[in-house]
Formats: sequence, structure tokens, C-alpha cells
Amino acid sequence: MIRKFIPSFIERPIDNLRTYINFVNDFLLFKKKSKENSRFEITWKNRNPQLFDKTGNTSFDIHYTYHPAWAARIIEKTKPAKHIDISSTLNFSAIVSAFIPVEFYDYRPANIVLNNLTSKKADLTSLPFWSWALW
Repeated sequence: MIRKFIPSFIERPIDNLRTYINFVNDFLLFKKKSKENSRFEITWKNRNPQLFDKTGNTSFDIHYTYHPAWAARIIEKTKPAKHIDISSTLNFSAIVSAFIPVEFYDYRPANIVLNNLTSKKADLTSLPFWSWALW
């Protein structure tokens, strides 16, 4: 893991050292505060530092954000009894399954266990149901 940060530290050593020190301080403060609620074990070995993620705005992938947002609004508007999802995003299907039953089809089915969500293998060129059955 440290190898991936070495080039960055060489380019701007003072700034990056300051960033790392801030991370360590944040970690120690978080660990101290977490003792009030022992829901999770906070250990140094379980850390996943995102040292260069302290930005003013959250970046996002336009396609993978707007597409599920659009689809969720359509589902809310049409209120189907069930949603059939063919190779969309598993995250979307998992969230929608909190409200309606979802069948998620993909060439590689997901090994996921959630109420209202089933994941099955399907090839887009040979779906396990008649195409017009979805209308």
C-alpha cells in the first residue's frame, strides 16, 4: 500500500507529510470518540486512508449517478408490482428491493442475500422470459 503513495510523497513531500499527519490525528481523535459507542472496533490495521479525498465537493460518475436516479423516479411514478433489472447496477437493485420485489439478471449473477431481491444468470441474447412479458 505504501508503494502507491511514494511517488506522490516525492513530488510534494511537505504537503503530503502534513496530509499524513492530519490523517493520523483524525484517526486518533476518531478512535477516542468511538469509545463512547463500541459498535465498531477501531484499529490501525483496519484503516483505509483516503489521504487525497479531502476536497470541497464530492466527485461522482455522471452515468452511474443520474441513470439510477432517473430509473428510481420512473419506478416511483409507475409503482410496478415488481421490477425486472437486466444488467443495470446491483447497488440500484439492492436499494429498490427495500420497496418492491426485484429480479436482477446479469451474465454473472451476484451472490447477495436481501429480502425482495433475487439475482439470476441471464444472457441478453437469450433471456429466460418473453420480451413482451415485461410490458
